[in-house]
Amino acid sequence: MAVTNAELNNSIKGYLSDVKKCLLCDRKTKSRFLKDLGGNIDNYLSDVPDADFDNIIEHFGTPKSIAEEFAAQTDTDLLRKAKRNKNLKWVIIAILAAIALFIGAIAFIIIKNNSRDAAYYYDETITDNGIVEETLED
Repeated sequence: MAVTNAELNNSIKGYLSDVKKCLLCDRKTKSRFLKDLGGNIDNYLSDVPDADFDNIIEHFGTPKSIAEEFAAQTDTDLLRKAKRNKNLKWVIIAILAAIALFIGAIAFIIIKNNSRDAAYYYDETITDNGIVEETLED
């Protein structure tokens, strides 16, 4: 079964996305690396026009192997910093979520207490024929 150009492009986009997920570095370095990798894939497809997606993976490697090779060639301090920033991001998100839950719980308690203590008044109106109409007002 022949693979269309659109299917191959979608597969390559997914491949680059998977590589991006595996890379441990800052956004700028990731972007630069993925741009270079995409250019290398385009050059490969120009040199081997009948190549399919399996040929690309065979030539360039799996996303995980590309990320491992990139990590081996990249400065260790840069990788540590990227990992620390990623961990810090999750800690901040967890703290903000805890604060939001705390504020939500306090707001719920305040609203519940205020609605219990709220004063309600009945307004009675006596009509000419002696019928009493009651309306609830707060």
